[in-house]
Amino acid sequence: MRSTRAPDDARDDLDLVETYQAESRKERRAAQAACDQAEQDLAQITREIDNIVEAFAQGMFQASMKEKMDALEARKAELEGTIAAHTEENTVLLHPGLANQFRWQVEDLVSSLNDPALKTEVSVASDPLIAL
Repeated sequence: MRSTRAPDDARDDLDLVETYQAESRKERRAAQAACDQAEQDLAQITREIDNIVEAFAQGMFQASMKEKMDALEARKAELEGTIAAHTEENTVLLHPGLANQFRWQVEDLVSSLNDPALKTEVSVASDPLIAL
């Protein structure tokens, strides 16, 4: 059965691919920025924990130090979870040239479909491609 999809539909698909790629890049950049910030925060919190441990080792102790240490340890665990979740994420990345490759294929198809000498042959051969 012949598909009723037109070359314009394929161009719409191209727009969809380009939009998907742009959104994916935007989300990856945002996730990477959040992970980078978490790593910076973790380094700062680790230094603060080390300072409190050093103060304990030198005999200093205040009740507020324990509360601060508990809060820092909780935040440290939260940040480590954020970083681990980011590194374990398996994002499917599309080749950056995918949209252009698809564009060229659609342009070739449209050109062939408009060529009267090839119209019938191309029409039959392109059915599986257009049906996608």
